[in-house]
Amino acid sequence: MKRIAILSFVLVFAIAGAALADKKIDQGTGYVGVASNLALTNPNTFLMGSVNTVEGGYFVIDGLEIGGILSLMYSNDTNEITDADTTTTTDTLFGIGAQLKYFFDASPIFAPYLGLGLQYASYSNSVEVEPDSGDSTTDEYTSSGIIVMPKFGMAFFLTKNFALDPGLYISYASLSNEMTPDQGDSLESSDANMDIG
Repeated sequence: MKRIAILSFVLVFAIAGAALADKKIDQGTGYVGVASNLALTNPNTFLMGSVNTVEGGYFVIDGLEIGGILSLMYSNDTNEITDADTTTTTDTLFGIGAQLKYFFDASPIFAPYLGLGLQYASYSNSVEVEPDSGDSTTDEYTSSGIIVMPKFGMAFFLTKNFALDPGLYISYASLSNEMTPDQGDSLESSDANMDIG
């Protein structure tokens, strides 16, 4: 009985290895990726899909993928600050750009990669306060600009056409910012962050 179990185990891994040996990072192959994340908005609430990203591309040579990036976000949160005041916060983000990734053919199961993305993004934040009596007030903040995104990671192929893609994503943004009601001239800022996902 033990031999049959061990033989079955070896056979399953041999078949899986044969299927994975032909992973699709070859010239002429298309690529589609979807990413989303969870954000903790307060100790009891998770916001699904804080930023949703769709990537698509084409392998122009073995291992080299050229494609596009589309990022979207929308959230709307209403809170009662006091018995008399209600605050509604709305955040939106739209980004579109291009990327280049190179996948190294390291083994039948995984492929490390390096990449660089360039994206134009526009972000807006609106906070509306509605008092129990009187007129509501709205403060708006908008920013837009170019985001440079170097990235590196590892694609783990579960089948020859499906992979999990954890990586380190670094974003550097050069943005133009404006506030309403007008609080002076628009601001220029730079920002950098790092995400692991």
